[in-house]
Amino acid sequence: MAEDAEVVFMLPGGGAQYAGMARDLYGTEPVFREWMDRGLDHMAKASGEDLRALWLPPKRGARLPTSGCSSPRSSCLC
Repeated sequence: MAEDAEVVFMLPGGGAQYAGMARDLYGTEPVFREWMDRGLDHMAKASGEDLRALWLPPKRGARLPTSGCSSPRSSCLC
């Protein structure tokens, strides 16, 4: 990732996020998928965790833990 890359925060509002909410967009929009994969890969390198299982869990509608919604990680999960 370039050092001069811009950061975009796309948050729908407090507590409105839920795991899997971007599943259809991720599955149908190649550009969205590419950038989410880049962001998730970058966060995995920084944190040592792959957040894909949290972001796209097998069960639809699973809620994110409330403590995680204020974390910088949640900005890419929205």
